[in-house]
Amino acid sequence: MKRFLCATLLIAPALALATKGERFAAESRIVADEDGYTVTQLTTHPADDAVLYFTNAAVSPADEMLVFTSRRTGYWNLYGLDLRSHGIVQLTDSKRLSGTGAVVAPVSREVFYKDGRQIKALSLQTLEERVVTDLLPGFIVSAAVTASPDGKVVAVSQVEDIPVSTRTDVIYSDMDERFEKRPFSQIYTGNGDGSDWHTVAGQKKWISHVLLSPTAPHTLLYCHEGHWARVEQRMWLIGRDDRGNRLLREEETPALSIGHEYFFPDGVHVGYHGNYAPPDRRPFIGVADIRDGSYREYPTPTGNTHTQANAAGTLFVGDGNARAPSINVYALREGRLETRLQYRHDGSWAKQDWHPHPSFLPDGGIVFTSNRGGDGNVYLLRMK
Repeated sequence: MKRFLCATLLIAPALALATKGERFAAESRIVADEDGYTVTQLTTHPADDAVLYFTNAAVSPADEMLVFTSRRTGYWNLYGLDLRSHGIVQLTDSKRLSGTGAVVAPVSREVFYKDGRQIKALSLQTLEERVVTDLLPGFIVSAAVTASPDGKVVAVSQVEDIPVSTRTDVIYSDMDERFEKRPFSQIYTGNGDGSDWHTVAGQKKWISHVLLSPTAPHTLLYCHEGHWARVEQRMWLIGRDDRGNRLLREEETPALSIGHEYFFPDGVHVGYHGNYAPPDRRPFIGVADIRDGSYREYPTPTGNTHTQANAAGTLFVGDGNARAPSINVYALREGRLETRLQYRHDGSWAKQDWHPHPSFLPDGGIVFTSNRGGDGNVYLLRMK
C-alpha cells in the first residue's frame, strides 16, 4: 500500500495579483495509490476550491479542461484545469459570482454562470464574456444554472425574495421557514444568445434544481424544495412552453425522502437517491424514465448525501455522510448494487462549498471536493 507520493506543489502568488487569463503551474499531488484506485489532490492552494454542482457538466472535452471554482482572489471565481498537465488558468475576475452553480456547455465550449443579477456566458477558447440576460427583480436564484450542451438553451429557478427570520450562518437554517411560507417561484428560461427569455411553471411552491434534458432541451426537470421528508412530491417535468406539467416518481407518502435528481447524458433517464419511509428507512439509489414514468430503485449498503451515475448506468458514486465520510463506488450487477470501492474523503458538510458533490468525468474519473485539510480542495479518483 502506497500513500502520499510526492508531486509538484505550487507556491501561489499573492491573492491580489491574480487576474483573469493568468496561468498557474500544476498544484497536484497523489494522496492515495491502492490496488483498485488512485486519488490525486488537484488543488492545494490555501483558499477554498470546489467542484461545480454535481448535476452540471464541468468538463469541456475539446479543451481537455475541468472547470472549478475557487476563492483564491478573495472572491469566488471560475478556473480551468488542464486534465493533461493539471496547469490552471483563471477564467473570470468578479466579486459577485456564484461559483459552484456554473455549468459547462461542452459543444459550444462555453461556461454559463450567475454574476450578480445577470446570467453570463464565457468562451473557454477566448475567455470573452457576454451577458445572456438580466435576472428578474424581486427574485433570488435558488439553485445552479442549467444549459443545453450546445449552449442554445439556458434556464434557472427563481424564488420570491421574501423576508426570513431564521437564517443564520448554519447551513439550511431557514429551510423550514421558507418551505412553510411557500414563496412564489418560477423557472426563467431563454436562448443562449439572449433571446426569448420567459417564465415557466409559476407556482406558490418553492421551486429549485431546474435541469434541461441534454438531448431534448424543450423538457425541464425541476423539484419542489424543502426537507425531503416534508415535501409531498419532489420531482416534476414541464415543457419550456409551460405545458405538460407532470410528476416523476410519484411519492406514496411525504415520509419517503428522495432528491438530488440529475439527468443521465441520454436525456431520458433521471437519477436520484433517498431513504424509504419509516419503519424501513433503507437508503437507495433510483433511476426513472421520463418517457413512461417507470423507475427502478436499488438499496445501498451505506447512506449517501449525493449520488451520481456514469453514462452507462453501470457505476454509481456517493459521498457518504458526516458519520461515514467516504466516496462509495457501487457496481450494478444482476439488478443489485455492490460496493466496488470506498475511499475515506474526510470532508464535512459544514457549509455548501465543502460538500463533496462527486461526479463522473466523461472518461470515467470521479471528481469531488474535500476540506479534509481545513480548506476545500478538488480531488480526482481514478479506478484501475
